[in-house]
Amino acid sequence: LRAFFEALPFSTLRSQDALASPGFCLARTPDLYVFYFPRGGPSEIDLRSLNSGQVQTRWFDPREGQWREGPVLDPGRSAVQTPTPADWVLLVQQAATNSPYENDPHRSHH
Repeated sequence: LRAFFEALPFSTLRSQDALASPGFCLARTPDLYVFYFPRGGPSEIDLRSLNSGQVQTRWFDPREGQWREGPVLDPGRSAVQTPTPADWVLLVQQAATNSPYENDPHRSHH
């Protein structure tokens, strides 16, 4: 989890918890969102401030330090379901945005 957060442009992110219900969100609107769901299960996220266009989404498992493919999302409100009933992080970013994780050697593809 430490490596995950160290790779983020943390100083540019702002707390946007109103964008996740239930859950928490750090965002650099309109192009980068980090959602944290401490209990897993279903949540609703609000991406209305997201620029239109393609987005990349990936789940991060903070217990194992592993990545999984994320859901297909569009700008607007979306229902999401964590991969398991545990806590998860969902990274959402504009496809054109350079990901801080693109060159992460620990990144796995599931």
